Amino acid sequence: MDMSRERAGTESTLVTLSSPVVEGKRIFLHVKGPRETDQFSYWITRNTPLRTLIHDYTQRIGLTFNSVRFRYCGASPVNPGSTPHDLDMKDGDSIDVIPWENFVVTGASQSSMISLPRMDEEKPILLKVIDVIKGGHVFYRIGRNTPLHYLMLDHFERIGVRYSHGRFFYDGKCIEPYQTADDLGMEDGDHIDAWRKSVIETLLCDFRRLFR
Repeated sequence: MDMSRERAGTESTLVTLSSPVVEGKRIFLHVKGPRETDQFSYWITRNTPLRTLIHDYTQRIGLTFNSVRFRYCGASPVNPGSTPHDLDMKDGDSIDVIPWENFVVTGASQSSMISLPRMDEEKPILLKVIDVIKGGHVFYRIGRNTPLHYLMLDHFERIGVRYSHGRFFYDGKCIEPYQTADDLGMEDGDHIDAWRKSVIETLLCDFRRLFR
């Protein structure tokens, strides 16, 4: 999709992530951060995954993707793969940005245990992520209903690999970013294989998706 962006400035906090030619298919949303200077309004198409908005917002206020969560209607964190249409959003609706002030991204050693933020009363699970290419592993504690997208982002940021250049596999199948530990029937101590993406790995991943 061809997207244009307006720079946020002191006179305007409006950001356009869609072309005006799709007027009837786009929606106007407010994103409310913890500070007055962190308030933005967005034009975005109804079928665009909200990760586009989340990435843009965190870049504008100078935060990492994992340091905040987006909440709509007081529910669980917004799944980055969801669209405004999926969530039945209306023009003028607001998304609240919840900071995780105690969550700091630091370099991880091969035997680190990393706790990712989770919602109150959400049950955690301990997972082992194995770097198939370089060796070594990292343990993650993450909410059972939190999209594994957040774990993927954190892991690749720590090892210096672009998110789009990696793949995660569980039980021989590609993990989709929107899936959760409960979706996949994971148990404490289960392991995930982290691969750098190559042409062969991409074809293998796509092939396995077809025959799930």
